[in-house]
Amino acid sequence: PVESGHFTENMDAYDLYLQAADPTAVLSTENMRRRVLLLEQSVAEDPKFAKAWAELASALIALPGWDHSINLLEYTNRARQAAEQALLLNPAESKAHLALASVFATEYNWQAWYEQQQPIREFSADDPGAAVDGFVQSGERWLGLGYLARALEVAEAGLELQPDIANLHVIKAIVLLNLGKRKEALVHQEQAVLLGFAGSLSDQLWEYVEPINREAAWAATMTMYLKVYEPDLLRLMPHLKRVHFAPVDSLEEERKRFWLVARELGISKEYLLSKSPRWGYRIAPATISQLGEHELLAEQFWGNSPFYWMWSPNLWLFRQSDSFKSRVRSSGMLDFWKEIGWPDLCRPFGNDDFVCD
Repeated sequence: PVESGHFTENMDAYDLYLQAADPTAVLSTENMRRRVLLLEQSVAEDPKFAKAWAELASALIALPGWDHSINLLEYTNRARQAAEQALLLNPAESKAHLALASVFATEYNWQAWYEQQQPIREFSADDPGAAVDGFVQSGERWLGLGYLARALEVAEAGLELQPDIANLHVIKAIVLLNLGKRKEALVHQEQAVLLGFAGSLSDQLWEYVEPINREAAWAATMTMYLKVYEPDLLRLMPHLKRVHFAPVDSLEEERKRFWLVARELGISKEYLLSKSPRWGYRIAPATISQLGEHELLAEQFWGNSPFYWMWSPNLWLFRQSDSFKSRVRSSGMLDFWKEIGWPDLCRPFGNDDFVCD
Protein backbone atom coordinates (compact mmCIF):
# COMPACT_ATOMS: atom_id res chain seq x y z
CA PRO A 1 0.00 0.00 0.00
CA VAL A 2 1.00 3.64 -0.51
CA GLU A 3 0.81 4.36 3.21
CA SER A 4 -0.09 2.09 6.07
CA GLY A 5 -3.79 2.40 6.82
CA HIS A 6 -4.84 3.92 3.50
CA PHE A 7 -5.72 0.50 2.03
CA THR A 8 -5.06 1.21 -1.64
CA GLU A 9 -2.31 0.56 -4.13
CA ASN A 10 -4.06 2.58 -6.81
CA MET A 11 -2.07 5.78 -7.34
CA ASP A 12 -4.95 7.61 -9.04
CA ALA A 13 -7.39 6.75 -6.24
CA TYR A 14 -4.89 7.89 -3.63
CA ASP A 15 -4.13 11.14 -5.46
CA LEU A 16 -7.84 11.98 -5.67
CA TYR A 17 -8.19 11.16 -1.97
CA LEU A 18 -5.33 13.53 -1.10
CA GLN A 19 -6.82 16.31 -3.23
CA ALA A 20 -10.11 15.96 -1.35
CA ALA A 21 -8.27 16.10 1.99
CA ASP A 22 -6.36 19.28 1.07
CA PRO A 23 -5.85 21.07 4.42
CA THR A 24 -5.31 24.42 2.67
CA ALA A 25 -8.74 24.43 0.99
CA VAL A 26 -11.04 27.18 2.27
CA LEU A 27 -14.31 25.88 3.69
CA SER A 28 -17.01 26.89 1.23
CA THR A 29 -19.99 25.41 -0.58
CA GLU A 30 -17.98 25.16 -3.79
CA ASN A 31 -15.08 23.35 -2.10
CA MET A 32 -17.42 21.03 -0.22
CA ARG A 33 -19.02 20.02 -3.53
CA ARG A 34 -15.56 19.54 -5.02
CA ARG A 35 -14.60 17.31 -2.09
CA VAL A 36 -17.60 15.05 -2.72
CA LEU A 37 -16.78 14.83 -6.42
CA LEU A 38 -13.11 13.96 -5.82
CA LEU A 39 -13.98 11.25 -3.30
CA GLU A 40 -16.59 9.76 -5.62
CA GLN A 41 -13.89 9.58 -8.29
CA SER A 42 -11.49 8.03 -5.78
CA VAL A 43 -13.81 5.16 -4.82
CA ALA A 44 -14.66 4.64 -8.50
CA GLU A 45 -10.93 4.12 -9.15
CA ASP A 46 -10.62 1.71 -6.22
CA PRO A 47 -13.95 0.44 -4.79
CA LYS A 48 -12.03 -1.29 -1.96
CA PHE A 49 -10.48 1.95 -0.64
CA ALA A 50 -12.08 2.06 2.83
CA LYS A 51 -10.71 5.43 3.91
CA ALA A 52 -12.01 7.11 0.78
CA TRP A 53 -15.47 5.64 1.41
CA ALA A 54 -15.36 6.93 4.98
CA GLU A 55 -14.32 10.42 3.90
CA LEU A 56 -17.02 10.36 1.21
CA ALA A 57 -19.61 9.54 3.87
CA SER A 58 -18.41 12.48 5.98
CA ALA A 59 -18.48 14.82 2.98
CA LEU A 60 -21.98 13.73 1.93
CA ILE A 61 -23.49 14.24 5.38
CA ALA A 62 -21.79 17.65 5.71
CA LEU A 63 -22.70 19.08 2.30
CA PRO A 64 -26.40 19.90 3.04
CA GLY A 65 -25.19 22.19 5.81
CA TRP A 66 -23.40 24.26 3.17
CA ASP A 67 -25.70 23.86 0.18
CA HIS A 68 -29.30 24.34 1.33
CA SER A 69 -30.67 23.66 -2.15
CA ILE A 70 -29.93 19.93 -2.12
CA ASN A 71 -32.15 17.15 -0.83
CA LEU A 72 -31.22 16.33 2.77
CA LEU A 73 -32.82 12.88 2.73
CA GLU A 74 -31.02 11.89 -0.47
CA TYR A 75 -27.60 12.91 0.85
CA THR A 76 -28.25 11.31 4.23
CA ASN A 77 -29.03 8.01 2.50
CA ARG A 78 -25.94 8.31 0.31
CA ALA A 79 -23.80 9.05 3.38
CA ARG A 80 -25.19 5.98 5.13
CA GLN A 81 -24.38 3.77 2.13
CA ALA A 82 -20.83 5.13 1.92
CA ALA A 83 -20.24 4.66 5.67
CA GLU A 84 -21.60 1.12 5.58
CA GLN A 85 -19.37 0.31 2.59
CA ALA A 86 -16.33 1.63 4.45
CA LEU A 87 -17.16 -0.48 7.51
CA LEU A 88 -17.74 -3.53 5.35
CA LEU A 89 -14.20 -3.12 4.03
CA ASN A 90 -12.71 -2.16 7.40
CA PRO A 91 -14.89 -2.45 10.56
CA ALA A 92 -12.33 -0.36 12.46
CA GLU A 93 -12.58 2.65 10.12
CA SER A 94 -13.11 5.43 12.68
CA LYS A 95 -14.24 8.15 10.26
CA ALA A 96 -16.98 5.83 8.99
CA HIS A 97 -18.26 5.34 12.54
CA LEU A 98 -18.31 9.12 12.95
CA ALA A 99 -20.19 9.60 9.69
CA LEU A 100 -22.72 6.95 10.67
CA ALA A 101 -23.31 8.74 13.97
CA SER A 102 -23.99 11.95 12.01
CA VAL A 103 -26.46 10.06 9.84
CA PHE A 104 -28.32 8.84 12.94
CA ALA A 105 -28.42 12.36 14.37
CA THR A 106 -29.67 13.81 11.09
CA GLU A 107 -32.46 11.23 11.13
CA TYR A 108 -33.23 12.09 14.80
CA ASN A 109 -32.47 8.49 15.72
CA TRP A 110 -30.98 9.57 19.02
CA GLN A 111 -30.79 6.12 20.59
CA ALA A 112 -28.75 4.81 17.65
CA TRP A 113 -26.55 7.92 17.82
CA TYR A 114 -26.02 7.30 21.54
CA GLU A 115 -25.06 3.67 20.98
CA GLN A 116 -22.67 4.71 18.20
CA GLN A 117 -20.54 6.66 20.67
CA GLN A 118 -18.92 3.46 21.98
CA PRO A 119 -17.42 2.29 18.64
CA ILE A 120 -16.33 5.87 17.96
CA ARG A 121 -14.35 5.94 21.20
CA GLU A 122 -13.00 2.43 20.62
CA PHE A 123 -11.78 2.89 17.06
CA SER A 124 -10.57 6.49 17.47
CA ALA A 125 -8.22 5.64 20.34
CA ASP A 126 -5.21 5.22 18.03
CA ASP A 127 -6.22 7.93 15.55
CA PRO A 128 -5.73 11.43 17.05
CA GLY A 129 -7.43 13.17 14.12
CA ALA A 130 -10.52 11.00 14.34
CA ALA A 131 -10.49 11.31 18.13
CA VAL A 132 -10.64 15.12 17.91
CA ASP A 133 -13.44 14.91 15.31
CA GLY A 134 -15.26 12.58 17.67
CA PHE A 135 -14.97 15.02 20.56
CA VAL A 136 -16.29 17.88 18.39
CA GLN A 137 -19.20 15.87 17.03
CA SER A 138 -20.11 14.40 20.41
CA GLY A 139 -19.81 17.76 22.20
CA GLU A 140 -21.98 19.54 19.64
CA ARG A 141 -24.65 16.82 19.76
CA TRP A 142 -24.76 16.62 23.54
CA LEU A 143 -25.11 20.40 23.69
CA GLY A 144 -27.72 20.33 20.91
CA LEU A 145 -29.72 17.84 22.96
CA GLY A 146 -29.48 20.13 25.98
CA TYR A 147 -26.98 18.17 28.07
CA LEU A 148 -24.69 20.99 29.14
CA ALA A 149 -22.66 19.02 31.68
CA ARG A 150 -21.95 16.19 29.23
CA ALA A 151 -21.03 18.67 26.50
CA LEU A 152 -18.63 20.44 28.87
CA GLU A 153 -17.00 17.16 29.85
CA VAL A 154 -16.49 16.20 26.21
CA ALA A 155 -15.16 19.65 25.26
CA GLU A 156 -12.64 19.63 28.10
CA ALA A 157 -11.44 16.14 27.20
CA GLY A 158 -11.04 17.17 23.56
CA LEU A 159 -9.17 20.36 24.45
CA GLU A 160 -6.83 18.38 26.66
CA LEU A 161 -5.98 16.24 23.64
CA GLN A 162 -5.71 19.17 21.23
CA PRO A 163 -6.16 22.73 22.60
CA ASP A 164 -6.47 24.52 19.25
CA ILE A 165 -9.94 23.28 18.19
CA ALA A 166 -12.19 26.33 17.84
CA ASN A 167 -15.53 24.51 18.04
CA LEU A 168 -14.61 22.90 21.36
CA HIS A 169 -13.88 26.36 22.79
CA VAL A 170 -17.30 27.53 21.51
CA ILE A 171 -19.06 24.60 23.18
CA LYS A 172 -17.31 25.32 26.45
CA ALA A 173 -18.14 29.03 26.17
CA ILE A 174 -21.87 28.39 25.69
CA VAL A 175 -21.99 26.04 28.68
CA LEU A 176 -20.03 28.43 30.92
CA LEU A 177 -22.31 31.29 29.92
CA ASN A 178 -25.33 29.23 30.96
CA LEU A 179 -23.61 28.68 34.31
CA GLY A 180 -23.23 32.43 34.73
CA LYS A 181 -19.44 32.33 34.30
CA ARG A 182 -19.15 35.19 31.80
CA LYS A 183 -15.45 35.94 32.22
CA GLU A 184 -14.47 32.31 31.72
CA ALA A 185 -16.80 32.07 28.76
CA LEU A 186 -15.21 35.12 27.17
CA VAL A 187 -11.75 33.54 27.41
CA HIS A 188 -12.90 30.54 25.37
CA GLN A 189 -14.94 32.59 22.89
CA GLU A 190 -11.93 34.84 22.26
CA GLN A 191 -9.76 31.76 21.79
CA ALA A 192 -12.25 30.39 19.28
CA VAL A 193 -12.11 33.65 17.32
CA LEU A 194 -8.30 33.59 17.31
CA LEU A 195 -8.51 30.05 15.93
CA GLY A 196 -10.72 31.21 13.07
CA PHE A 197 -14.24 30.71 14.35
CA ALA A 198 -16.78 33.25 13.07
CA GLY A 199 -20.13 31.42 12.92
CA SER A 200 -23.01 33.20 14.67
CA LEU A 201 -20.46 35.52 16.22
CA SER A 202 -22.28 38.80 15.68
CA ASP A 203 -25.27 37.51 17.66
CA GLN A 204 -23.28 35.80 20.41
CA LEU A 205 -20.11 37.67 21.30
CA TRP A 206 -21.93 40.57 22.95
CA GLU A 207 -23.38 38.12 25.49
CA TYR A 208 -19.96 37.48 26.94
CA VAL A 209 -19.20 40.95 28.27
CA GLU A 210 -20.12 42.20 31.73
CA PRO A 211 -23.88 42.89 32.08
CA ILE A 212 -23.34 46.63 32.56
CA ASN A 213 -22.12 46.86 28.95
CA ARG A 214 -24.55 44.46 27.30
CA GLU A 215 -26.68 46.97 25.39
CA ALA A 216 -23.64 48.86 24.09
CA ALA A 217 -21.91 45.63 23.10
CA TRP A 218 -25.01 44.35 21.33
CA ALA A 219 -25.46 47.63 19.45
CA ALA A 220 -21.82 47.65 18.36
CA THR A 221 -21.78 44.07 17.07
CA MET A 222 -25.18 44.37 15.37
CA THR A 223 -24.24 47.66 13.71
CA MET A 224 -21.05 46.13 12.32
CA TYR A 225 -22.96 43.10 11.08
CA LEU A 226 -25.72 45.13 9.39
CA LYS A 227 -23.20 47.53 7.87
CA VAL A 228 -21.45 44.66 6.13
CA TYR A 229 -24.31 42.30 5.31
CA GLU A 230 -27.64 44.16 5.58
CA PRO A 231 -26.96 47.91 5.10
CA ASP A 232 -30.61 48.60 4.23
CA LEU A 233 -31.57 47.64 7.79
CA LEU A 234 -29.20 50.06 9.56
CA ARG A 235 -32.00 52.65 9.90
CA LEU A 236 -33.86 50.11 12.03
CA MET A 237 -31.05 49.74 14.57
CA PRO A 238 -32.51 51.90 17.37
CA HIS A 239 -35.80 50.06 17.09
CA LEU A 240 -34.19 46.63 16.88
CA LYS A 241 -32.29 47.47 20.03
CA ARG A 242 -35.44 48.63 21.80
CA VAL A 243 -37.42 45.47 21.07
CA HIS A 244 -34.41 43.24 21.70
CA PHE A 245 -34.02 44.51 25.28
CA ALA A 246 -37.71 45.01 26.03
CA PRO A 247 -38.83 43.38 29.30
CA VAL A 248 -41.31 40.54 29.00
CA ASP A 249 -44.20 42.47 30.54
CA SER A 250 -44.03 45.14 27.81
CA LEU A 251 -42.94 42.92 24.95
CA GLU A 252 -46.31 42.69 23.22
CA GLU A 253 -46.62 46.46 22.94
CA GLU A 254 -43.01 46.81 21.80
CA ARG A 255 -43.61 44.26 19.06
CA LYS A 256 -46.61 46.23 17.74
CA ARG A 257 -44.63 49.45 17.86
CA PHE A 258 -41.66 47.87 16.09
CA TRP A 259 -43.69 46.61 13.14
CA LEU A 260 -45.43 49.97 12.75
CA VAL A 261 -42.07 51.75 12.66
CA ALA A 262 -40.63 49.22 10.21
CA ARG A 263 -43.59 49.73 7.89
CA GLU A 264 -43.18 53.53 8.10
CA LEU A 265 -39.52 53.07 7.10
CA GLY A 266 -40.55 50.97 4.11
CA ILE A 267 -39.29 47.65 5.49
CA SER A 268 -41.85 44.89 5.26
CA LYS A 269 -42.24 42.10 7.80
CA GLU A 270 -41.81 39.56 5.01
CA TYR A 271 -38.46 41.04 3.98
CA LEU A 272 -37.12 41.47 7.49
CA LEU A 273 -37.92 37.88 8.42
CA SER A 274 -36.75 36.37 5.13
CA LYS A 275 -33.63 34.27 4.84
CA SER A 276 -30.35 36.04 4.31
CA PRO A 277 -28.33 35.25 1.18
CA ARG A 278 -25.40 34.68 3.53
CA TRP A 279 -26.77 32.42 6.28
CA GLY A 280 -29.85 32.13 8.48
CA TYR A 281 -32.12 35.16 8.65
CA ARG A 282 -31.46 38.86 8.17
CA ILE A 283 -31.63 39.65 11.88
CA ALA A 284 -30.25 37.86 14.91
CA PRO A 285 -32.01 34.76 16.34
CA ALA A 286 -32.47 36.38 19.77
CA THR A 287 -34.19 39.38 18.18
CA ILE A 288 -36.42 37.07 16.15
CA SER A 289 -37.32 35.39 19.43
CA GLN A 290 -38.13 38.75 21.05
CA LEU A 291 -40.43 39.44 18.09
CA GLY A 292 -42.27 36.20 18.83
CA GLU A 293 -41.39 34.53 15.51
CA HIS A 294 -40.40 31.26 17.13
CA GLU A 295 -41.45 29.02 14.26
CA LEU A 296 -38.74 30.61 12.11
CA LEU A 297 -36.14 29.67 14.72
CA ALA A 298 -37.49 26.13 14.93
CA GLU A 299 -37.10 25.81 11.17
CA GLN A 300 -33.56 27.15 11.40
CA PHE A 301 -32.32 25.01 14.29
CA TRP A 302 -33.98 21.83 13.08
CA GLY A 303 -32.85 22.64 9.55
CA ASN A 304 -29.33 23.57 8.55
CA SER A 305 -28.06 25.73 11.41
CA PRO A 306 -25.89 24.37 14.21
CA PHE A 307 -28.31 22.71 16.60
CA TYR A 308 -26.49 23.72 19.74
CA TRP A 309 -26.94 27.50 19.41
CA MET A 310 -30.55 27.19 20.57
CA TRP A 311 -29.25 26.62 24.10
CA SER A 312 -27.69 30.08 24.23
CA PRO A 313 -28.99 31.96 27.30
CA ASN A 314 -30.50 34.75 25.18
CA LEU A 315 -32.90 32.27 23.51
CA TRP A 316 -34.78 31.32 26.68
CA LEU A 317 -38.07 32.68 25.28
CA PHE A 318 -37.72 30.40 22.29
CA ARG A 319 -37.17 27.39 24.56
CA GLN A 320 -40.48 28.15 26.25
CA SER A 321 -42.40 28.47 22.99
CA ASP A 322 -44.86 26.01 21.49
CA SER A 323 -42.68 25.84 18.36
CA PHE A 324 -39.71 24.60 20.40
CA LYS A 325 -41.82 22.08 22.32
CA SER A 326 -43.41 20.77 19.13
CA ARG A 327 -40.03 20.16 17.48
CA VAL A 328 -38.61 18.54 20.61
CA ARG A 329 -41.48 16.06 20.51
CA SER A 330 -41.51 15.42 16.75
CA SER A 331 -37.72 14.99 16.54
CA GLY A 332 -37.66 12.33 19.25
CA MET A 333 -35.72 14.46 21.71
CA LEU A 334 -38.39 14.20 24.42
CA ASP A 335 -38.40 10.39 24.21
CA PHE A 336 -34.60 10.43 24.43
CA TRP A 337 -34.71 12.70 27.47
CA LYS A 338 -37.13 10.37 29.19
CA GLU A 339 -34.95 7.37 28.32
CA ILE A 340 -31.53 8.56 29.54
CA GLY A 341 -32.39 11.44 31.86
CA TRP A 342 -33.51 15.06 31.60
CA PRO A 343 -31.11 17.68 30.23
CA ASP A 344 -29.74 20.42 32.45
CA LEU A 345 -32.19 23.21 31.51
CA CYS A 346 -35.36 21.11 31.20
CA ARG A 347 -37.65 19.20 33.53
CA PRO A 348 -40.99 17.35 33.38
CA PHE A 349 -44.15 19.33 34.04
CA GLY A 350 -47.40 17.51 34.77
CA ASN A 351 -48.19 14.15 33.19
CA ASP A 352 -46.94 14.67 29.64
CA ASP A 353 -45.43 18.14 29.41
CA PHE A 354 -42.06 19.73 30.10
CA VAL A 355 -40.52 23.14 30.60
CA CYS A 356 -37.07 24.45 29.63
CA ASP A 357 -35.33 27.51 31.02
